Parts: sequence; structure tokens; C-alpha cells
Amino acid sequence: GGKDSCYNMLECVRQGHQIVALANLYPDGIQDELDSYMFQTVGHHAIYLYADAMNLPLYRRAIKGSSVATDRHYLPTVNDEVEDLYELLKEVQNHTEIEAVSVGAILSNYQRVRVENVCSRLGLVSLSYLWQRDQQDLLTEMIEDGIDARIIKVAALGLEPQKHLGKSLREIDPIIKRLNQKFGLNVCGEGGEYETFTLDCPLFTQKIVIDKQEILVHSDDAFAPVGYLKFLEMHLESKDEIPRPIVSVRQNPWTTAITDLCQYFPTNSKTYSNDKYRNLIITKNDASSDYCNFSVLKSHGDYHYVHGLKSDIHGTASEEMQRVMELLIVVLQKKNLSFDDIIFVNLYVSDISEFGSVNATFKKFFKINPPSRACVEINLLDAKLSLECLLFKYSSDLSQPNKDRGSELDDIHDVLHVQSISHWAPANIGPYSQAHRIRDVIFLAGQIGLVPGSMKLIAGGIKDEAITSLYNANQILSVIDNTASIADAIFAICYVTKSEFVHNAREVWNSMREKYQKMMDMSKMKCPLLILVIPHLPKFATIEWQIIACRNKNQRVQSVTNRTIKSFKIATESYLDSCNQSCLYLSSLYFNGESSEATSFDVHEMTYALCCQLHSVLQQNNHSWSQILSMKIFYNQLVVDKEERLIQSGIATALWDLDRIDTTNITLTFIPVI
Repeated sequence: GGKDSCYNMLECVRQGHQIVALANLYPDGIQDELDSYMFQTVGHHAIYLYADAMNLPLYRRAIKGSSVATDRHYLPTVNDEVEDLYELLKEVQNHTEIEAVSVGAILSNYQRVRVENVCSRLGLVSLSYLWQRDQQDLLTEMIEDGIDARIIKVAALGLEPQKHLGKSLREIDPIIKRLNQKFGLNVCGEGGEYETFTLDCPLFTQKIVIDKQEILVHSDDAFAPVGYLKFLEMHLESKDEIPRPIVSVRQNPWTTAITDLCQYFPTNSKTYSNDKYRNLIITKNDASSDYCNFSVLKSHGDYHYVHGLKSDIHGTASEEMQRVMELLIVVLQKKNLSFDDIIFVNLYVSDISEFGSVNATFKKFFKINPPSRACVEINLLDAKLSLECLLFKYSSDLSQPNKDRGSELDDIHDVLHVQSISHWAPANIGPYSQAHRIRDVIFLAGQIGLVPGSMKLIAGGIKDEAITSLYNANQILSVIDNTASIADAIFAICYVTKSEFVHNAREVWNSMREKYQKMMDMSKMKCPLLILVIPHLPKFATIEWQIIACRNKNQRVQSVTNRTIKSFKIATESYLDSCNQSCLYLSSLYFNGESSEATSFDVHEMTYALCCQLHSVLQQNNHSWSQILSMKIFYNQLVVDKEERLIQSGIATALWDLDRIDTTNITLTFIPVI
């Protein structure tokens, strides 16, 4: 019955949804209100009038439980008040066909997580269009759009029961905003500073009139007294005035931001050509082309990486996904690891049209807070899919046995897993989380150009998709850490579906990062960007971003080493971060010859040379191959085609010749790109 619930219902209707039923939880017995972490109960005496005011069925249930499970993540718990919500919505499902639940949460992760848990168990969607909205803008919109709500509870410094209870939103607006500036009070009452009851809104066919009420003071504190209104008599009245329009002439903030960004960036028609590689002739030497025995799992400190896991049986994509996950269990158990330790997954599929069935199988292996994930289509030679994943398992300081390990881990590892549809950023279209943070490093799930409110791709082509997906990435970063933005990116992979999109992607990336660096008053920090052309992306998007960011404004040292061999150039870039002590190496082989000339290309020889230069750069930075957790080989399938074995052979030979390194100590994923 509060302003947030009613305004979110109004926004649901604006987004094309139909309200078919109302649901309410109220205190059991004769209590006026409960000290609930989840629900507003003050004003429940008048809730029955909403049914006639909106001409809708109203389902009600007494709250039997209490706030038992108060951790930041929720699992079904006996006698918890969240289970009362589950039973109430289950009852609604038994009588009415429903697909979604309207939720008025603005900032509370506690409430959002629990509603999403209930919705997930019942097969419903959470619609939270107010999530992460600017509170001052939101309160102004509510007033302008006809939400006539009254203050029915106060519990904050500067708000007094006798003075402020009963005031309308319009009357309390300047007072609230003044208290926000003076004391930091939440403008929309997200900190429990005040609660409201809606008497009228554009969805009502009749308005509620309170005939008799009384003020009850719960705590007569000198600084922050707590008091509420108890409704004693009330009735409905017809609305004589012209009904307010439900459709808003105002764009939501996400749409406004994207519109401004798309107008800001010009369209550049410069394209990238792959033609110069077509005259390369693959040659083979006498080197062995047998598959090398590279390790599947590599560990370094608290981090672990599983590389290039494929099914050992051939079947449907779903069957191979099942088998890969079974093999993954075996691999992890050998290191005392589990699926709960996985923080990021790269999933490569040979046919993106089977994304749905693969997702359904993948989902079965995770409970709450699944890993972040990027999924793309590549031309796999011998399987329908391949999986690699990053894991983190915290090794606490055993010398301090009384230390609260759970609390310590919460500070080290945070997860953002938003399943609600909103105007903030896209909800999960699969079983993954938007981001995982380990200490200062943030791993973002792959982002495509989805409109959050509709979960459809934005229209307009590559530029609009590139801008939208990067803006969504920035939205996610700013929530998992309110000081972070894409200006803090330390590594990014960009997947595009056509070679001519490469320049568009690089142009938008550079412009967006420069924009946010100026906004955050940051000096320019070099971030390596790897742009890969692949066949298809989920929802047949044209671009996807996979970003790693660091929330500390760390200093990065970059160096580049170049070498020419025959008609080719090898460029090795190293990036060393001072704060998180991480390092990244990019070693690339380019063709420098003329496209009109046929040039021989020895895959084994060039891979060997590439590996030798990387080895030299590692030594210069006092690093060794044993410290490299993850190693990926992206190769141009138009050139190398099915010669992946020669790449493996070149790497294995170089490692042995240079440092007597056995390939069983190296983890590799081979990824063909266009």
C-alpha cells in the first residue's frame, strides 16, 4: 500500500503488463505493525479498500514467521517471514494465472534477493522498475504522476510524529530533501526513515478517504521519535476529476542516458579487412603434430583455472553440457574444490541456437549466486561446446582460530545477482550473475546490447549495441562498487560478428572510457582490448563485452616488445598492476607482407617464435611460466583451419627447449576466431 508499491505497479502497466491481482501480508493477531526486515505492515487496516479501488481480487495472509535468515543471501528457511510471502503467492497462483510480481524495492538488496528467491521457486518474474533509481528524481516523478500518498510512520532525525504524520508527498517533499542535505536522510525512505500509504493513484477507479485516525508514539526519543498513524474509519469515494493519463511523457533514465550517448558518438564507416591473410600458404615441417598433454586445471594461491573442458562423448548439445559438468566435478574434487567456488565461466558453443537447452542443463548445477559468464559461438572442431572457468577458494589465516571466517570472506568476495526486470541494467538471461568481486578485482559477465525494461536488443545496429552494452556494464560496476566504472577496466575482450565491426567497437570503447575517466577525474590508464570476430552471439547480437575491472585506482606499467621474423611481426605487450599485483601478457603475430603475394606460413615455426618472445618478456619482468594461471590461444581459423595440433606442438617444443617445462604444468584453451 506504500508509494513505491503503487508507483511500480503504474510502471508495470506502462511497460505493457496487466495487473490481475493484489496480495498483502499483515501482522498476525491484534498488532498494528511488526518490526519486519521485509514488509511494511503499518496501515494494513485499510488495505482491504484496495480491492474495490482497483476492481481487483485481493489475497491476504497473516505473517506467521519472523526475520530468521538475515544473511545477505537467502535460502528457504523454516519460520522465516519470507516463507509467508512464498505461501501467499503460491495461493494466488492456485486461483489466478500470473506470470510476474510487481516489487517496489529501490535500494534494498535484502528485500530484492528474497523476493527473487520466492519468484524463482514459483517460476515467476520479479518486476522492479524502481530498482537503483535516483531517489530525488523518483520522488518528484511520483508527485507529478499523481501518487497521492500520506506519511503514516516516521522514524528519523528531523521527522516528528505530531508534525509530519498525515502529510502528503507534495507537502513532505521539500522537508525530506532539506533533511537529506542536512542529515543524509534517504529521500524515498529507503533507510526506514518514513513509510507511506497511498490514497489515490492513476490506477484507482475510486480514491480512499480516511475519516478517523489516531497518532501512536512508539518511541518518544528526543532526537528521532518513532510514531505512526492508525486508521480507525475510512471509505471509498468516486473520483470526479479527469483521470490522469497512465502513459508517461517522460523517458526513464536508462533510455535518456542511451539516447544522449548514441547522439554523442559519431558513426565512422572505416572498416577492417581480413583479405591480406587469404594468400598465406600453410606449410608443415617435420615436427610432431600429436596432441600434447596440457593440464586441465592450474592453481596459483587462492585462484584456480580449468581450461578447455570438452565432452568425451558425442551427443546433443544438452547431453554434452551434462557430460562436461560431470567431468568438471571430477576435476574439481581432486583439488577439494566445488561449483560454489566458480566465479567466472567462458562457455563456447558450436551452435548458438542451442543456447536454451545448454542453459537449462548448466543451471541444474548451481544454487544461489552462480558464476558470471560469457557465452559465444565458435567453430569447434571436435565437440558441440567447450568450457573454461576461474575459481576462487579463500585460504583463511589458520594462525587466528577465533577469526570470523564467514564475515572475512564476505568482505573479500561479493556477488551481484539481480534477476528482476528493471530500468537499471539487464536481468540475467541465463543462470549467471552480473558480477563477482574478489577483493578489488571485479569480473563482469558478458554484456550485449539489451534494453533492461524489455530484455530485447536495442535497435540501431552495431554502434547503438556497442554503446548500450558498455553502458550496462558501467551500471553493473557502479552497483557492485559505487566508485567503479569502465574507466577502471584492466582487461577487456570484445566479441563482434563481422570484421567490419572491429573499428566501431574500438572507437566506442575508447570514447566511452575517455568519457568516464573525465567524469571520475581519472588520468588515462591503458587497458588492453582484444577484439575477436566470431560467428554468432546470444540473441544474435552483433557485439559482446567481457570486462575485468579493478576498483582501486591503481597504477599500470605497460611495455611493448616487437620482433620481425620473415614477413611477420610479433608484438608482446605486458601490463603490470601495482595494487592488485596482477600481470597480463598479450603476444600477437601479425602478417606484414603484401596481400598480392603468396607467402608460406609455418604454423609450428611461428608458434615457436611467439612462445620464445613471450618467454623473454616474462624473464624481463621476473616472472615464470609456473606463475601463469590462464593461457588462451586465439587463432584465425581462415588461416590455420584444422592445424591446432601444430600450434600445440610449437608451444610444447618451445617450453621444453627454453625452460624444460613439461606441458602437464601448463593450461591452455584453443579458441578459433574469424
